[in-house]
Amino acid sequence: NHHYYMKQQLQWSKTSLRSVCWDLHSNLSLHVMTADGAYSAYDWYLTTNVSPGLSPDNAVTVSVNDGCKLLQTPLRRAVVPPPMAHRTVSLTSPVSQCAVSPSCSSSPARFAVLRGDDCVDLFEESPLAELGQRPKDQCGFRLDDATPKLLGTLSIPHLTE
Repeated sequence: NHHYYMKQQLQWSKTSLRSVCWDLHSNLSLHVMTADGAYSAYDWYLTTNVSPGLSPDNAVTVSVNDGCKLLQTPLRRAVVPPPMAHRTVSLTSPVSQCAVSPSCSSSPARFAVLRGDDCVDLFEESPLAELGQRPKDQCGFRLDDATPKLLGTLSIPHLTE
């Protein structure tokens, strides 16, 4: 049961690339030389994006980048095995990074998503307490449609230059 996620997308114009090669000594390092002589080195590391769950109201949400989607599973609400996810947050451009803020019982968890178009989206999760107020389906299960709320988008010009 294998699924390969698109973790990051790097973009250049076809005429601007001079050389692209993987590092011979470090498996997750990429070297790029552009036509104007600019050199960039990219190093990738395995990270897990998860809210810390410091309070009982925190959903302990695990996030996985997959292209223009952020796949999320709030572990206090549902246990869904990969490559599936409890919910999908769709974005307008590929996800580069996700950062989760710690929350306390007085404030809902928030997370920021850095997109490939140099924008940051800030989201807020629904508190767990609201789940008890959700209607039940015909089998008696509570419906969990707790889609994170987009609080705002920040554009950061020239972030990747």
